[in-house]
Amino acid sequence: MLSCDGEVPLLFTENETNHEGLFHTRNETRYVKDGINDCVVNGRQDAVNPDQQGTKVAAHCTTTIGAGQSAVIRLRLSSGFPDEKRKPFGKAFDAVFADRLREADEFYRSVTPPSVSADAANVMRQAIAGMLWSKQFFFFDGDNWLDEHHSNPLHSGYRAARNSEWFHMLNRDIISMPDKWEYPWYAAWDLAFHTLPISIVDPDFAKDQMELMLRGAYLHPNGQIPAYEWNFSDVNPPVHAFATIRALSRFHADHPYVFHANGQEHRVDYLPAESNTGMFGGNSNWRGPIWMPVNVMIIRSLLNFYTYYGDNFTIECPTGSGTMMNLFEVAKEISDRLTRIFLRDSSGRRPVYGGTEKFQQDPHWRDHILFYEYFHGDNGAGLGASHQTGWTGVVAKLIELFGLLDAKQLLEGGKVAAFEREMSGVK
Repeated sequence: MLSCDGEVPLLFTENETNHEGLFHTRNETRYVKDGINDCVVNGRQDAVNPDQQGTKVAAHCTTTIGAGQSAVIRLRLSSGFPDEKRKPFGKAFDAVFADRLREADEFYRSVTPPSVSADAANVMRQAIAGMLWSKQFFFFDGDNWLDEHHSNPLHSGYRAARNSEWFHMLNRDIISMPDKWEYPWYAAWDLAFHTLPISIVDPDFAKDQMELMLRGAYLHPNGQIPAYEWNFSDVNPPVHAFATIRALSRFHADHPYVFHANGQEHRVDYLPAESNTGMFGGNSNWRGPIWMPVNVMIIRSLLNFYTYYGDNFTIECPTGSGTMMNLFEVAKEISDRLTRIFLRDSSGRRPVYGGTEKFQQDPHWRDHILFYEYFHGDNGAGLGASHQTGWTGVVAKLIELFGLLDAKQLLEGGKVAAFEREMSGVK
């Protein structure tokens, strides 16, 4: 039950795309997903359902806030209807709020390594909170959905449509979503990375999420893991097994990859930010920006190799610096660089916010972190979707890992694991 403080009107509409506004085609329903926006911003009362029913609802709270002033809007979710004994906004409201804040502070202190700085602890906390916030219920009955769209290959007269070969699917689970700003959806390879930060605070849920995409209700009969809801058949790297992904480096800015075929030149350039083509949705397709999941897999591989080679094997890092590091030190160097994207530098600025002065300077914004989809390859500024935590939340795991682990501990752990494998006969 959602309670609003005072007499607050509720605006109802349907969570359906406005095809008329976007594509100039007929809407499937009179009330569409941007109806609430049209009512509040444009004053269109006809954009919301006067019968007060629909799949999307918002409380329309209005107030006037003067310069330098603040206002509080109070809402409360409860399991039952309020009554005289259980008033949602009585004296106990503020006490409950204070208790929850205290409990949250205690909880995050308990999972944060004591060696971590206050700024890094704040980043870690917000990354984990974003992952917890992004859990949603997802329901998809493939057979029923295809029937409704006349696209079920099991029936005669069907028409080709996306996901028509996934009629066997029946998804009905709580899933960690890449973001929570739109209709629920999942991406299988994003989900594999979500499990890393989630495991810090809820290892059972993390393990369940890892296994989810491998269950019969999700897997295709040919063994393919579903990619994402808009195209389950799309090809994704098998990151559930932590495969390697290739990307371009800064070297390719002056030395692009070029080949000629049939009298035409084809090239792939280093692009530190957005793409210069529309390929694969228009993002940079791993051609320069910093992507958190790729770096996490590199760090994981370096740590694995370190447990074998130990301190005696060193490489130059960074290249051309003359500084030699073992593989643990290289892994930590990469992790530190990734973490510094979100931390204040010596001038008090966070690379993630680039030239956005509101987020860099305003005390109401500068300590609230956005975990962008990817980052500028030259300066670390956030790019792509800013509204998601998604796989970028793995920075919490990096902060925790190198806040607790040192090289000696890792080597000892590797020796114990190798001994146990040897004793059990596992090669």
